[in-house]
Amino acid sequence: CRGILGGRSGILVRTTNSFRDRYTGLNESVYVYGFPGRRHFALGKLLLKFTPFVPGVNYLQGPSDILLKNIRAFSGKIERILSVDDSFDRLFEKNIANYPFSLRRDAEFISWRFAMHPENKYEIWGYRSFFGKSLKSYAVVSFEGNRARLVDMLGPPSNNMIRDFFGRLADEFAARGIEFLEAWLPGNHFLTKAAVYSGLMPHAEPLGIIPTGRTFDPELSFKWSSQNIFYTIADADVL
Repeated sequence: CRGILGGRSGILVRTTNSFRDRYTGLNESVYVYGFPGRRHFALGKLLLKFTPFVPGVNYLQGPSDILLKNIRAFSGKIERILSVDDSFDRLFEKNIANYPFSLRRDAEFISWRFAMHPENKYEIWGYRSFFGKSLKSYAVVSFEGNRARLVDMLGPPSNNMIRDFFGRLADEFAARGIEFLEAWLPGNHFLTKAAVYSGLMPHAEPLGIIPTGRTFDPELSFKWSSQNIFYTIADADVL
C-alpha cells in the first residue's frame, strides 16, 4: 500500500503533479483545495505543499428536540424544493459579498451537484420569510439512520433567520424519526456561529478530514484564502 500511495513515485504524488501541470497556473486554476484524510495529508504536506486551512473544519451536532424550540412564530416558512430554478441565482448574487471566496452556489451548481447526482439522494429545502416569496436561504440534507446531515447551505449572516431555519427543519425531520442534525462547516464562518447559536455544538470530527489548499498565484495570499474560504462537505463529495 505504501508503494502505491507513498513516495515521490506513488500514485497520489504522480496524479497530483499531473493535475497541477495540466490545470493550474495563472491562465488556469489559481487555487486548488480538498479534504484529505490524515495519512494522505501527511504525504501531501511532505511532497506536494499541502497546507491546512486555519482554522479548520468544525463538526457540529444538535438534537432535534432542542433545535425545534428555535422556531419563531410568523418569522419564516420552509419548503422542499423539487425543481431548481433561477431563484438560486438571485440568492447567490444577493449574498455574493458575504462569500468572497467560494464556489458559485447558483442554480447550475445546485442542479448538477444534488438534483442530478447519479447515486446519492438529497433533499433541497428553501427558507422564505413568512409574508415573502423570495428565497432567503437554502439547505441540502441527506439522511442516515436517525441523523440528518447538512451537506450544503447558503444564507445571509443572520443568526435569528438561520436559527429559525434549523428549527423548522428539525420539526419537519422529527416527524420522520430523525433525532440529530449534523454539519461540517468552516471554523470561523458566520454560518458556523449561527449554527452554534441555534444549538448545534462542536464535537470531535469523525471522518479525519483536514481541509487543505494550495495557491498558484503569488498575489493570492494563502492566509487570506484560508480565513475567507467558504466550503461545505458538498465540496468534497464525501457524503
